[in-house]
Amino acid sequence: MGLNIVKQITLVAFVAVLAMGCSKKDGGGGTPPPTNNTPNPGDGGNGGTGTVTSGAVADLQIVSHATLEDYAGRRISTPSNIKVHLDVFDVTQGSSQYGGNLKISYVENGRTVTGTFSSGTSNHDTRYNKWVTTGGVQKLKLMFQDRLGAIVVIIDNQVNDLGLWRGEIYYRNFDFGVCANPPFYGAPICNVQSTLKCWNITAGPYDCRSFMSGDSMRPDLIDLPGYGSSYRHQGTTYPRKGFQKLGTFTNLDLANALNE
Repeated sequence: MGLNIVKQITLVAFVAVLAMGCSKKDGGGGTPPPTNNTPNPGDGGNGGTGTVTSGAVADLQIVSHATLEDYAGRRISTPSNIKVHLDVFDVTQGSSQYGGNLKISYVENGRTVTGTFSSGTSNHDTRYNKWVTTGGVQKLKLMFQDRLGAIVVIIDNQVNDLGLWRGEIYYRNFDFGVCANPPFYGAPICNVQSTLKCWNITAGPYDCRSFMSGDSMRPDLIDLPGYGSSYRHQGTTYPRKGFQKLGTFTNLDLANALNE
């Protein structure tokens, strides 16, 4: 009888560990959880709720509540204090090629919810994160990702002489729907997320390429992120859902955001 009790306790503990692992935000190992971010009570320093030690924070004016819910992949109850926190640096020491992190946060039911996205810091991963001129305007275009989707930031206009800038944020969640119902023109690889950044992937649900000109990414030629990649089968192109505008921010201290 004592041995059976020990076995039951061991089994319960094992199941609890599995449940904890499955509850984490995870883009690999099959179909991921449906949310793009999870509440983090007392998450100071993310999105302006605490002390920011590097980078810069600005208010984010979202397109709509429905858009924010689509970005998050879940219902959101009366969000407030929506912020963007940009913290990047010049990875090439003088060539203005930026890598680092982006955080999007909001307060929901008294808790700070934060999504953290990374661009990587290698020369290869950050090769698109540069100043360019498109649409007749000089712009800084930056790309980030987490395990469930991608973010594009376009900083395009100086607000005043104090170094404050405005910009826009676009998002694109990975297309996990094709994992459950693969299209007839090819079954994507869904079970394991690549270690590559999503803009370095050219097929499957983790492909988040943007600013496409033919088969190449050209942020220096194409103004907006657009539809990104598409599937091709027997000479026919099948478009996928592209980047959606999440919101606009103003009064971002760009020098601090770039750690210059």
